[in-house]
Amino acid sequence: MIVNANNPDPVTALSSVMNVASGFVGTASFWFSNVSGVVGTVSIFDGLNATGTRLADITLAANDNLNQWFLISQDFAGTAYSISFDAGGGNIAYDNVTVNAVPLPAALLLLPFGAAALGAAARRKKVA
Repeated sequence: MIVNANNPDPVTALSSVMNVASGFVGTASFWFSNVSGVVGTVSIFDGLNATGTRLADITLAANDNLNQWFLISQDFAGTAYSISFDAGGGNIAYDNVTVNAVPLPAALLLLPFGAAALGAAARRKKVA
C-alpha cells in the first residue's frame, strides 16, 4: 500500500489491512488513485485482520494518472474493526483514511467514578 500525502511514489505496493482495536462505526472514507486497468476492492470487516463478516465492499475505478485522486466514503451498519486495502498489483495508492473510532470502554467507565470522587470531595469540604 502506498500512503503519501497526495504525492505517491510509484513503487510496488502490497495489499494491507488497517486494524482499529476499539472499532469504528458509521462511515469510512479515504482518497485513492488507481492507475491500473485492474479493478481494486476495499472491504470493511467486523473482525480484526480482515476476518468475520464483510460489512461493505468498495470497488475502485481505474484512472490513467497517479496524481489524480478520488475521495470515497462508504456507510455501513454495525461496528467494524478492520479495512482490507487491495493494492492492485502495486498500482493503487491510498491516502487520508478516516474512520469514526468507538471510544474505549475503559475510558467511559472511569468517567462516573471520577465524577463521584469529585462529589465526595466537595461534600467533605462542606462538612468540615
